Amino acid sequence: MSVAGTHFRADVQGLRAIAVGLVIAGHLATYQIGGSWFSGGFIGVDVFFVLSGFLITSLMLREADRTGRISLGGFYARRARRILPAATVALVITVLVCAAIAPVVRVNAATQDARWSALFLANWHFSHIGTSYFDNTATSPFQHFWSLAVEEQFYLLWPLLLILVVGRVRRRALAMLVGLACLASLAWAIHVGMSPDTADRAAAYFSTPARAYELGIGVLLAIVGVPALSPRTRTALGTVGLLTLAIAAMTLNEHSVFPGWRALIPALATAALLAAGSGTATPVTRLLSVPPLRFLGDISYSLYLWHFPIIILAPFYLRSVTSISLRAAVEVVLMLAFAAASYYAVERQFLGRGVIAGWLRERRALALWPIALLVILAGTAEASGYSQHQQEQQVADAKAWWSKHPQVRLTVAPTSAPAASPQAVTDELSQAISIARQGAPLPPGIRPAHLRDDVWQRNDRYLCDPDPRRASTCTLGDPRASRTIAVVGDSHAAMWLPALDAIGHREHIKIVRYVMVGCGPYRVVQASAHLDQPTCDAFRDWTLDQLATLHPDTVILGARGYLFVKQHSTDTVESQWRRGVTETVTAIRPLTKQVILLGDDPARIDPLDCLTDPDGTELSCMNVPRGPEIKSNSVTKEVGEAAGGRYVDILPLVCAADACPLLVGDDIVYQDGSHLTITWVKHLTRAFEDLLQPLITGPKQSNRRSLATASDG
Repeated sequence: MSVAGTHFRADVQGLRAIAVGLVIAGHLATYQIGGSWFSGGFIGVDVFFVLSGFLITSLMLREADRTGRISLGGFYARRARRILPAATVALVITVLVCAAIAPVVRVNAATQDARWSALFLANWHFSHIGTSYFDNTATSPFQHFWSLAVEEQFYLLWPLLLILVVGRVRRRALAMLVGLACLASLAWAIHVGMSPDTADRAAAYFSTPARAYELGIGVLLAIVGVPALSPRTRTALGTVGLLTLAIAAMTLNEHSVFPGWRALIPALATAALLAAGSGTATPVTRLLSVPPLRFLGDISYSLYLWHFPIIILAPFYLRSVTSISLRAAVEVVLMLAFAAASYYAVERQFLGRGVIAGWLRERRALALWPIALLVILAGTAEASGYSQHQQEQQVADAKAWWSKHPQVRLTVAPTSAPAASPQAVTDELSQAISIARQGAPLPPGIRPAHLRDDVWQRNDRYLCDPDPRRASTCTLGDPRASRTIAVVGDSHAAMWLPALDAIGHREHIKIVRYVMVGCGPYRVVQASAHLDQPTCDAFRDWTLDQLATLHPDTVILGARGYLFVKQHSTDTVESQWRRGVTETVTAIRPLTKQVILLGDDPARIDPLDCLTDPDGTELSCMNVPRGPEIKSNSVTKEVGEAAGGRYVDILPLVCAADACPLLVGDDIVYQDGSHLTITWVKHLTRAFEDLLQPLITGPKQSNRRSLATASDG
């Protein structure tokens, strides 16, 4: 992400250092620390965009002034030497490391991502598959290549356009054309940023048209030039620019509509800093030119390439490091080491005066484009093959282990019949935990690939609406029944629909769902990157109106505990949750005979990661009941029952003896990091009904436990 030029400016190297430092700080905050003052560090990419537009255009205009023309072949040859060697090495080494240490499912995704990155189309790829830049789950180690793709697309188009107008259009007219293009890009960025569709807003982050105006600001500055400014004015410009970047990094976050107009903030700040450095030295330019910043600026491209894979793959090579601060420190050291090695061993060899650089002079360097692509294709093929071999070896080892330990087996077969009671589920879970602690490998018969469809959102019967973010309703159970249960909440309420549907059929109860993914029923601010707060609030109001018309016999509320709730000043997450649950139950209570509040299940690592991990075992895939979801349960029970609701603890259906297995026999309990599979929920149907009885089904046989006993246990 840097540009070589003949007019060296030490302050620009300092700006590169600040840009890459912001990006690294932001990514560490998002993926390791869990939020910090520099959660807006992603604006470092915007600094790079403006620098690229400015430096590339300055380089080409100087060539045009010197020779009367711009050599397209020479330009692309320079780009090849500058960008391809380091990027190719980073891509190939990263994908091979993935194959050695990461789960198979991650390797398969990474190889695809690497190929798109090699084509410098990563931004369109991530946009197409629905990636949200701010989603920190199962993130690709190559996601940061999206910005390199945007720059390469700029490098592809802008020189062609500039060649067409050089010598034919005055610079003032050229500046006007670029200015109009910037306004069009900004208008588009604002338009897609205001889209009611969260998928469109997420895609806008990677969009080249929505980012073009940032590169265009640098282009305009290069075309127009900077007028002669006094040292005092340039000092003021530089100071304002640095302060603006610092404030933006500390105030912008994943909930800011970006790029939109907000990307103007770091873009204009960078332009101010570039203008401030176009003359004699000032305190700001001297600060940006200090040796440590210049060194970081020199290695900034390699540092950008390596920092993200090191962060994303850390859970696999730093498994034993539990301290967040120590893990972050190790990662920073690794980043600097890999970046320095890449800079001296790769970048300088292709850009300096060595044998490689000498052979690649002039247009021979154009051969690097197909060579790089072939090398990356070969590397990804090798990674896929090795990963598949590891998986096959793991299955063979598992078969051998189970044949040597025939006495270690589940004495009940979960898939053969539904569990008869909560106690039966406890017995199954306890046996699964015992088997895991005896060293059992993952069963060779499991099919992790089937997990993708084993969730309520993949079943049209439970989804009702193809867009799970829209407020919608539909009827399950017995649609002609006189008794009605309304299920209200987010996906953690909806994941119980397969069981409630079966209960409704058997007990002649109509089940009506009011579900919006990412929006719990309790009136709290849930700052989701996927769903804006006004939409969530509108859904809650709409649901109340629906319940007021329906007057169901029972309302079942379900939510992922503390989801997206953030502390605001002295208003803690717990106090907000208390208030939200109280207000919701109080509002719903007059509209129904009873309100049931479902407890939540503990989140866990992604099941696909664990089940395709070369080192995965039943024990390593086991979880413990802790985390924000579990913390929320006691609060939900206390204030929900105080407001007139009844609390149902579902933890005994997924955990026993303070442990939560992922596998019970060949059954997989979790579909992802927090949702239960349809298979497991259906298996729990009778036990789940036992927990709810007699509130929704009326008195049953005497051997069924009462709700009070279940919730107290």
